[in-house]
Amino acid sequence: MDEYEGMCNLFLEHLKRYEEHAGRDISLNREMRELRRVLINGIENLFIEDFEACFYKIRNGLINNDQSLVSEALREAYYAASAITDVLNHLREMAVSHVENETQRISAYSRRIIYTQIFVALGLLVFAVIVSIFMSRAIEEPIYKLETASTEIAGGNLNFPIRSESRDELGLLSNHIGDMVDAMKRTNQAKSDFLANMSHEMRTPLNVVVGLTDLRMEDRDLGGEIREDIKKINTAGAILLGLVNEVLDISKIEAGKLELVPVSYQSASLLNDIITLNSIKIGNSPLNFVVEISENTPSELYGDELRVKQVFNNLLSNAFKYTRQGSITLKVDCEHRGGKDLMLPVTMSDTGIGIRPEDIKKLFSDYNQVDTKANRKIEGTGLGLSITKKLVSMMDGEIGVESEYGRGTTFQVSLKQAYVDDKVLGRDMAEKLCSFLYTEEKQHAYMGLVRPDLSHARVLVVDDYPTNLDVASGMLRKYKLQVDCVNNGQAAIDLIKAGEPYDLVFMDHMMPEMDGIEATALIRGLGTEYSKNVPIISLTANALAGNEQMFLSKGFDAFLSKPINILKLDEILKKWIPPGEAPGAPGDAALPEPRSQDSEGGMAGVDMGVLKTLYSGEMDIYKFALESFAKNTPEAIEKMRIVTGENLADYAIDIHALKSMAGAIGAGEISERAKNLESLSKAGDLEGVLKLNSQFLDDTEILVKNVGNWLSGSIS
Repeated sequence: MDEYEGMCNLFLEHLKRYEEHAGRDISLNREMRELRRVLINGIENLFIEDFEACFYKIRNGLINNDQSLVSEALREAYYAASAITDVLNHLREMAVSHVENETQRISAYSRRIIYTQIFVALGLLVFAVIVSIFMSRAIEEPIYKLETASTEIAGGNLNFPIRSESRDELGLLSNHIGDMVDAMKRTNQAKSDFLANMSHEMRTPLNVVVGLTDLRMEDRDLGGEIREDIKKINTAGAILLGLVNEVLDISKIEAGKLELVPVSYQSASLLNDIITLNSIKIGNSPLNFVVEISENTPSELYGDELRVKQVFNNLLSNAFKYTRQGSITLKVDCEHRGGKDLMLPVTMSDTGIGIRPEDIKKLFSDYNQVDTKANRKIEGTGLGLSITKKLVSMMDGEIGVESEYGRGTTFQVSLKQAYVDDKVLGRDMAEKLCSFLYTEEKQHAYMGLVRPDLSHARVLVVDDYPTNLDVASGMLRKYKLQVDCVNNGQAAIDLIKAGEPYDLVFMDHMMPEMDGIEATALIRGLGTEYSKNVPIISLTANALAGNEQMFLSKGFDAFLSKPINILKLDEILKKWIPPGEAPGAPGDAALPEPRSQDSEGGMAGVDMGVLKTLYSGEMDIYKFALESFAKNTPEAIEKMRIVTGENLADYAIDIHALKSMAGAIGAGEISERAKNLESLSKAGDLEGVLKLNSQFLDDTEILVKNVGNWLSGSIS
């Protein structure tokens, strides 16, 4: 009942609002407004006086359970509702009539509204299109930039900008990719640093092996067995150097830093070097090396001679490694192109073990040697063919392979070069090359090298590794040069500052405390004409990509890598030291020979057998190593007396150098003890170092005195 009462009140409230609204409706005339007011009042009176009274009767009847009263009240309510309905119908008919009239008026008005809306809609549509264009650009542009950057980075361009100032999702994604690129850069830098260190560490002993054996190979008085042993050592060093170079070459190519250096070169000389080097590999094996060279090949070509030779040697080396019997055939032809360009079609065939069909597709991949089970006794890094393919591609050439497993392999290579003039090899030269008409001396490139007398000149060699000083000075004294050696950059600066008149300075790159680059910069900054112009040659075991240009930009005049190539050293000396009057005293005479009893007596703590095993019996070079040890070790000993946690890393460097210096003079016990201390220091074992260091340095001081006494006795 309460709900019903609420509904009645709601009806009256709406009726009252309708009455108020009707009073404000100006669309009706006065007569119609008055009629509507009368009708509304009639509805209200009927509802309040009749209908509402019926409601209360019904409620009382229900409360008193008087069914007759309820029935009577319902009849009265029905009549009241019917009366109200009649009035409402009349009011509705009047409203309908009014609506029809108003509809016609509103219809005309609506048409104007519709036209207006269409115009506004078109305007909004145009605006939306313009906004969408700008919005799409705002969204597409960063996506396009991100796509471009990703493509560049995937292609190896790690310096392409990708980071964004935006803080939206694309900006965050760009910055995340930027973080990954930074991590890749750090990884690449770590790899470059590792290769630089590896290059330095491996080339330093290789410099000794190759350099000293090169020097001994020139001695025609050596016995046959000794010469053969030295030749084997030299060949092994060259093989190891080749493996190091392969790893460094693939690193350069991956970094995009390997560049071709085209020069004019004699094709006959290049082919002769290739044939000579590879024919030596036959040895006593039952192999037949066949060479066919077109007589129309230009006598002078323009291209990267070193890399062309590398392609030939890599493929021929592969053929010799995998061919145990039968033949290896090298064919070189020539195809002229437009202008000065030509192609060198090269075919290399062998009757070796061949390649399985499924292995051919991975033949040129990095660090991969196919059929490893069958070839486990064959040495190599698996980089030769990968490097060859990349070099051929850089020279706009092509390489292909055909093979029958168990029968042999054929490589077809086409190299793009240029010819300098119209001269060709001709039949005679082609036949000489094909007939292996070379002398025995050509089997070693340095036999018969004519060295000028440069005894008028003075050179300075700077290297922290005493044996490297020995090798360099030994090579230089073949020219009768006056050679001074120091083991650090500061000593070189002091000599230059003091006005020592050097015609040439060889400066090592990686040295502790002050490296060669810093030392060279300080020398150039001394301000004198001499310090600005004295030729300084970079002497380094770091053969990574771009180093030559880097050294030239740092004040050096030339670049000489270790192991030192005698021919390149000869080229540098002839370029930078002009011929002159010899003062009369040859460079080799500067170091007097020791008395025989001194040599035989020896030194306590030193195995002088290294005179033969390491220095090939050349006493002058060995004595120079002893002098370096006696001169430089006391200072190193004093420095290593104080060891703390802060300088333990520096101690490791110093003890490493002392280990090498002791080994170089034959002090094996001191060298082994230094090696143990080096291991402890690198492991961070300060307590272990302190326990052994003091006694070790005392014993090393005794060794230095013994060496000094021996040297004094040998000169007296």
